[in-house]
Amino acid sequence: MEYAIQPPWDDQAVESAVDQAIASGRSKIKVSRMKIGPYNGFTGDQRLIADRKIKVAIEMALIPVATECSICGETNGRMDYHAENYGRPLQVAAICSKCHLALHNRFRSPGFAASWKKRVDAYGDGSKWFEHIAVRAG
Repeated sequence: MEYAIQPPWDDQAVESAVDQAIASGRSKIKVSRMKIGPYNGFTGDQRLIADRKIKVAIEMALIPVATECSICGETNGRMDYHAENYGRPLQVAAICSKCHLALHNRFRSPGFAASWKKRVDAYGDGSKWFEHIAVRAG
């Protein structure tokens, strides 16, 4: 069974509207020039394009501004959207910066992997999207 992130919006319909807005010049949001690495088999460039689409979708009020972490429930501080599948860049979940860093860094070292596992164990109940992604590479 695939445990994809299931947002409360139709991610493909939102992406179509976003793509139309970008193509027609209705959005001034550009792709970031930040350098980011690959993740989950997707290149840094693919991730930056997805980031732009998320920002345009928020600008167009097609998805809400992230206000609560879908992992730990945090409502204070920076919130982002996280994608596991950049081929579906608007199939995302709101995530706080602490959970986001733990998630992305989990393959860097055993310590980071343990930090991620601790969050999964603390906030999971067997049915959450984040419980079904790999803790370690391979």
